[in-house]
Amino acid sequence: MQNVLNKTLTLFVIIGFMALTLFLIIQNAQKAAGSVDYEFSGYQATTTDANWVGGTSAKVLKTGGGVVGSVVVTLGSGAGLELYDATTTNHVNTATTTIAIFNSTTPAGTYTFDVTFTKGLLVVTPTTVGVASTTITWK
Repeated sequence: MQNVLNKTLTLFVIIGFMALTLFLIIQNAQKAAGSVDYEFSGYQATTTDANWVGGTSAKVLKTGGGVVGSVVVTLGSGAGLELYDATTTNHVNTATTTIAIFNSTTPAGTYTFDVTFTKGLLVVTPTTVGVASTTITWK
């Protein structure tokens, strides 16, 4: 009888440890933030249109490091849009600072990046035609 009681108690202890381990694993599970693991959790967004910045100009969306999530082109306007890892248009090496270039013939659609930047996120409209209607997400 004592032997059956010991086996039952041992079984309950093992099941208890397994349940505790499973509970701790579930509590510590992290949600994926896309394909890039980054310290911030929520994306910010800005929507552009023909009046967003106007002419050949640049706008810094974020200084410091971050992640470009996506660019959603909803309506082309014959204009372009460029994204750089920079905070000024005086960036010397555009080959290493260019994140994306959308030219005047870019079709509507969602362009997912999940690409990190370190200096900042700079948006440049290289023409005076305006800018395509887009939504840019970053964190």
